[in-house]
Amino acid sequence: MEKTTLNEVLHFRSNAERTFSNIDLDKKVIYDVILCQVGEAVGHFVHLEQSFMSMLVDYVKKDGKETKCNFDHNYSNMGLQLGTIKDVRLEGTQVKGNLHLFESADSSPIAPGMASFVLAMAQENPKVVNCSIKFMADYYYTYDSTGQKMKVSPWERYYNSDPELKYYVAFKSLESCDLVEAGAVTQTLFSQNTSEMSFAKRFQEFTKGSDSKKKADDDVTALNAELDEAAAFAAGLTKDLEDVRALNTANIEAKTALQTKLDEALTRENALVSELATAKEEIVELGKDAVEKHTDGDQGGDGNSKAFKSPSAGYFAERLGLK
Repeated sequence: MEKTTLNEVLHFRSNAERTFSNIDLDKKVIYDVILCQVGEAVGHFVHLEQSFMSMLVDYVKKDGKETKCNFDHNYSNMGLQLGTIKDVRLEGTQVKGNLHLFESADSSPIAPGMASFVLAMAQENPKVVNCSIKFMADYYYTYDSTGQKMKVSPWERYYNSDPELKYYVAFKSLESCDLVEAGAVTQTLFSQNTSEMSFAKRFQEFTKGSDSKKKADDDVTALNAELDEAAAFAAGLTKDLEDVRALNTANIEAKTALQTKLDEALTRENALVSELATAKEEIVELGKDAVEKHTDGDQGGDGNSKAFKSPSAGYFAERLGLK
């Protein structure tokens, strides 16, 4: 599984197809092996530019003018050190070098005879021998409509819906250049949907009957189990992401519903305030009418006129709690 951090370790494969003239059996050297070239990294959603090639070559030259080469990609390369790639150079759009196999490679306790296997396979069918660089990415980038370089998130390239938009990766450092199974297409740098385990399986056939076969089978089984676990873990992460998105959508909908209810409550409150104000005005008017009706006084039974002192409008307002 490809890591997702910015400084991730990436495995990119290029075709190391050779003719017999490129193979020196006595010296155990394969000349002009292609480590890397300009083009699309199929399956990785990125492209490599000429600047990547130049930085790769400059890095190798500063680091001793050679790079390690292991037998397949492994969690631990102890016992699987195949050789070194020397004279790393830039030829046009390709990075090339000469693979020097260790004399002791055939004595590996893990993969006995691996150097002889590589040489034999390179002669029998050179398309099944490929280089795969393992390097650290510095950052990812693309270009805007004006041609200006823009740095982007490592994740962005996975969600790109524009087929015309290309993403690129910048080189930081090289860890090794290992030999893996064939699968690179002509004029494309990387293999397409090929299993790196096939290279190990071919080696098992080459070493059939040796004491290491059972261990190799066990290693393949264990690695397949780890790959299954990684796939299950990735599926779990995808499910978690879907759950988070669903929860976020539900939260947005709940917030919208609450805001709608709050707006309705505020509207109702304003209506009630208006109604209350109108009622107060009406009560004050009623108080005024009551005062006017009693301004003429009242006649007693003895015929004497009795003055009637009617309450004021303020009295009614005060009694009704409006003042």
